[in-house]
Amino acid sequence: MGNWSSSKKKKEAAAAAASPAFVPKYPPGSSVSCYAGKGTVLSTSSPFRCEVLLTNWELAYGSKVTCYVHEDQVSLLPTIAIGQFVRCYAGVGEVIEATSSTRIAVRLTNWELAYKSKVICYMAEEQVSNDTMCQVSTCVCLCRPV
Repeated sequence: MGNWSSSKKKKEAAAAAASPAFVPKYPPGSSVSCYAGKGTVLSTSSPFRCEVLLTNWELAYGSKVTCYVHEDQVSLLPTIAIGQFVRCYAGVGEVIEATSSTRIAVRLTNWELAYKSKVICYMAEEQVSNDTMCQVSTCVCLCRPV
């Protein structure tokens, strides 16, 4: 009986060594978008299944929504970095801070207030783009002189 068990373990180890290692398309922690909204990948338990914690949904008592989707239904979100130039409805600006995972501050390069003060807009990350064709018209801009 002991030989059978060790023989089975050897066969399993050989099969695991012979098969290519599973590399997830979206590793845990990746910011993604799926049919249900934006979120963060928690795990990829099989070659085609992603567990995504949605950031734009909230249930009663602050509970978060987790969905399980096929990896073909998920796309990687571009990340906006501090120092990057982006376009929004108000013009072109430089990202100067990320106040939360979805809110950023942009110092506009094409606006100037009295005494040459710069304009800083606070907006949701999805309201800016590094694409020059972006036209976002639904942003509330809170401005303050620098």
